[in-house]
Amino acid sequence: MKSIQTILLFFISFAMQAQSGIAVIVEPSYNFVFIGETTDNVSDSIFNLKVNDRVLSFGLEYRYQIDRDQAITFKPSYNQTNLLLVQSGLQLFDVIHPSLPELKDLTQAATKTAYLHHRFKYIGLQVMYSGRVKTNYKSTGPRFDYNVGLTYNHLINQDIKLRTEGFALQGEFKHIIKDSILFNAKNSNVTLNVGADVSYPLNSSFGLIGGVILNLPVITTTSNDPLLRIFNPAARLGIRYYLN
Repeated sequence: MKSIQTILLFFISFAMQAQSGIAVIVEPSYNFVFIGETTDNVSDSIFNLKVNDRVLSFGLEYRYQIDRDQAITFKPSYNQTNLLLVQSGLQLFDVIHPSLPELKDLTQAATKTAYLHHRFKYIGLQVMYSGRVKTNYKSTGPRFDYNVGLTYNHLINQDIKLRTEGFALQGEFKHIIKDSILFNAKNSNVTLNVGADVSYPLNSSFGLIGGVILNLPVITTTSNDPLLRIFNPAARLGIRYYLN
């Protein structure tokens, strides 16, 4: 009991003495999807249709400065990864998705194209270690950090956002599909995060953050064939408020 109290007192003392801050972070990312092989031609057909997609994630980052050169951050966040499938050159009576009617739009568009954004949406918690790149230290100048961490993601929603070009389905050019989704997303996912930041203090209370991060999936995104792994390099942009 006494040892537990000692540990608690140590961490309370550490938190009170450490320089800390809260930052709002947005991460526009570019998704690269790797498709596992299957015994049939499903993976080949998906590979021929897939296109890299762009998404936006965001979170609230808590930073605890261990010393001048080291920090640890905790970031609860909303994260999203996408698989974009593009069907082009569609013809009359083609079926884009089982939950939607066949194509009956007779408009004379040059091309008829369907964009199916398979969206995997998560709430996540990231824990990251940051180390200062050894440059001449100035408390009022820019700071360069390298970052290594892990993010645990819990699935909150999965759907398909369909956007059509050159034709309409049921009089609409956009649809959200929640049934008959080809991929079964895992309820939990883990990513390894590596990157670098530069932060610049505006004054004693606020600072700007800019950087890059590469999110590498430790496990597959889906549980059924074909298995998907989604890599998403991202930019990191934000503003930090210094608590002390």
